[in-house]
Amino acid sequence: MAPEPTPEPGTLLDVTSLPLPEGHQVAGLAVLENGRVALITQDLGANVWVVGPEGAPRWDHSFTKEDITLPSGPLPLPFGAVGGFAAGEGVGFFALGPEGGVTHRRRLPHVNAYAAARGGDALYAAGSLETWSSPNGPFPFADREIAHAGFPHEAFVARFDLDGVVQWVTPLGIHGEAMEVDVDNVGNTYVSVAANGPALLVRVAPSGAVLWQVELPGSASLAVDGEGAPWLAGTARADEIPAWVNVEPPAPGPCTWEVGWVARLRPSDGTPSWTQVLDGTAQDIVGFEGPSVVVTGTTGREQESDEPGDVVCSFDGTVQAISPSGDVWRTVLEKPGGSYPQAVAVGPDVVVVYATAENVFLAGRSDTGQIARIAR
Repeated sequence: MAPEPTPEPGTLLDVTSLPLPEGHQVAGLAVLENGRVALITQDLGANVWVVGPEGAPRWDHSFTKEDITLPSGPLPLPFGAVGGFAAGEGVGFFALGPEGGVTHRRRLPHVNAYAAARGGDALYAAGSLETWSSPNGPFPFADREIAHAGFPHEAFVARFDLDGVVQWVTPLGIHGEAMEVDVDNVGNTYVSVAANGPALLVRVAPSGAVLWQVELPGSASLAVDGEGAPWLAGTARADEIPAWVNVEPPAPGPCTWEVGWVARLRPSDGTPSWTQVLDGTAQDIVGFEGPSVVVTGTTGREQESDEPGDVVCSFDGTVQAISPSGDVWRTVLEKPGGSYPQAVAVGPDVVVVYATAENVFLAGRSDTGQIARIAR
């Protein structure tokens, strides 16, 4: 029998229904080493849901606030070990093995961490230090004390080994909160910071030393591509696209009043080397192979209305691989009632997206979810 042909990149392979209990918010997604998919959700604690290669979803673990909690928003999760970081109650993280089982966890007080990433043999956390707890002296962080700038909350990034031992921690000297973090293949770390003032992007060397910081054009998601270049992705009204996205946006339409944009930055100084507007919005971004990234979002389409002259819009999820040489592939997730990607992860053979039929951040529901696997 002839072998099955290899699917073209961007081919939708399968969709698995994974409705979640009401009140659960999607916090992250990861492809484990044997092809299983782990979805992390938050209610009063953290929950791990595992979907095996056979497609049968199962609830796997739950952690209470006393164990570990997660922030209520997209949380970037790495391939292999999975980090989950908490806000308010201190910081903790856990790692999942190939079967989805918890291998270890760790907890630190007086630290709010909102993002996690894995790079090689290290885990990275970024967030804010509650330095009000030590206003006149060094801040205690795990087994060491660190100097800080004296702000009540100071953005930081820290590196751990895979057993949870702190290797270094760098206060960024910024009054604010580090919201996203990603790392290149040699250990340079990029951190986006919601500051008291313009948002900032900071590059930190493998040693933990700050190399540079630049202002960001408003709110944007962050990722690092396979060549080590940082990318930003955001969404704005067509007449509010950041000026440094030097591409003419499309004219607004009945269902396209917001436009997504992406920018590839130079690692040397954080200035844009290439920008592009998208056909639809940009919600999440994750690094991909070579000089490319995968971006999720939505695209609007008109539907027939019972009332003459009325416009009814439906929004389909989009998943696209993008590089400076052009779109690599683009997949549209069509579903009655709309499709809203909530999290994306890249594995060795597939790109995985968790999407809901409603925008759960607006509707407050997460009971209509699906996991889609796309060939890469």
